[in-house]
Amino acid sequence: MNAQSESTRGQAFITQTAKSMGSTRFRNWTELEAETQAQLSANAESIARRLEPRLKAFVQFESGRTELRSSVLAGMPYAAKDLFVSATRMPHGGLAQPLPMTNIPKATVLDLLDRAGARRIGYTVMTELAYEPSGYNSRHGHVGNPWNPEFITGGSSSGSAAAVASGSVVVALGSDTGGSLRIPAHCCGVTAWKPTHGAVSPLGAMALAPSLDTIGLLARSASDMRVAARQMYQSSDDGEPIGKVAVVADALALADRSIAAACRDAIEAVGGCGVEISQRNGLSAIEALDPHVFTIMQAEAARTHRALMTTGSLDPILMKRLRRDSQLTTQLSRPVCRHAGSLYWILLPTSFRMTGRLPCLSLQSAYPRPPSAIRARRFSTPERYTS
Repeated sequence: MNAQSESTRGQAFITQTAKSMGSTRFRNWTELEAETQAQLSANAESIARRLEPRLKAFVQFESGRTELRSSVLAGMPYAAKDLFVSATRMPHGGLAQPLPMTNIPKATVLDLLDRAGARRIGYTVMTELAYEPSGYNSRHGHVGNPWNPEFITGGSSSGSAAAVASGSVVVALGSDTGGSLRIPAHCCGVTAWKPTHGAVSPLGAMALAPSLDTIGLLARSASDMRVAARQMYQSSDDGEPIGKVAVVADALALADRSIAAACRDAIEAVGGCGVEISQRNGLSAIEALDPHVFTIMQAEAARTHRALMTTGSLDPILMKRLRRDSQLTTQLSRPVCRHAGSLYWILLPTSFRMTGRLPCLSLQSAYPRPPSAIRARRFSTPERYTS
């Protein structure tokens, strides 16, 4: 297929999607009148179902509508990644069968959003055990990128990102261990919130690497993100406002032109809020952190899912990867810790390359890691440690 026909096909899908969303497609939830919010909330599931044959973003829709328990979020439609225990469903974690989580309570974040008046419409596709950066799942295949189906969505929160980008939901729950919210946000053109480790309760969610796991959100805008995140981050202390940030200049210099331009627009917006912006080189610190943080993730992932490795339910490539990971140890050297301690608030791209096409980012072998998978993940894993 040539580039022109791919572009035409992608543009047709965008046009079709935009028409199906109506006039509220690109407006922030927070800007809508109450009547419009109610209409969008009532129609969200039907919109998602209509798009599902093309997107393949959901593993299951909620059966039946529930009464809203509060007016705070006013029926804001949301989706949840397939790793949360709910009252109606056990998570599969990207696998064919439910995970062995029968003694785990309902996910705290689901309860918080439900009690605030959000409307959960379904559960979204994810990569197997949240352990693949392109969004590919050996059972479900690729989730469709709403902007162009020839491109990846990124992973592991692939379905959540596609659901938000398509307008099926306003926000979607996901998780991030080494980039699983930030990479899909980059690929699908939405906003991700990966909170500080422990700021949002992981109770009732499948773990991958507990020392690094975070529960967060995807949204079309920071404005919509804020109202939902407020319900999940329940703290009486918001901390000191951010007064200074450092742009990682040598990382930004590696980014593709369009990505660098978008980053500079964001930097200008941050500066416009009265934040002091400085420039510094930090690529050497990132490169020093990367192998150590990735080793922690690998070793903890193998330990967390040791029981599943004996069931025969895992994809052979994932199984090979976990077996290798089980031989690793997790130790951080003091020099690396000193690198981490020197960074606080930083601005840098999630990925320095534009979104990849589908064939180039399927994980075809566990070791060595494909260069394309490394490119998709680069800059996201070390940032988790410095957060």
